[in-house]
Amino acid sequence: MEITLAPFAPRDIRPLLEWNDGLGPDFLTQWAGFGYSYPLTRGQVTDKLDAQGAAKYLVFALRAEKRTVGTLELNFLNVPAGCATLCRFLIAPEQRLRGLGAKALRAAEAYARERLGLDTLLLKVFEYNRIAVSCYKRAGFDIRRIVTHQNGLPMLEMEKRITHA
Repeated sequence: MEITLAPFAPRDIRPLLEWNDGLGPDFLTQWAGFGYSYPLTRGQVTDKLDAQGAAKYLVFALRAEKRTVGTLELNFLNVPAGCATLCRFLIAPEQRLRGLGAKALRAAEAYARERLGLDTLLLKVFEYNRIAVSCYKRAGFDIRRIVTHQNGLPMLEMEKRITHA
């Protein structure tokens, strides 16, 4: 199954809300940091989409066979420095552990390299999120350092050079 990046659209809001329904504030913080507040609402997502033109981030829907199967953002875009932070990365629950995370990362890397001219992607992930950490390591991200999140939990700062396809 191929994964493509598409601009996040109003049709993608409902699946995103459903993937978070009833899972609590810790789950939302795990994948979104403090980019959203619990409970996640349509208004929060719409506000984020409306602001992206003026801000330095891009919100994507992950598509497979024309279905929305996840989301991710490229944030803190710094084209002169050649880097961006990959964040708010979430795969639909029924699609997890099927290799889509790795495919989504490759699609994000290609977009960042080919469309934005970037050579480095950064990310932060909670140290306890072993499945995500493993996915990132397999995709070639290296741990730069361990930092403490605002909630007191350790996070890994990871980096990948994406200059070669």
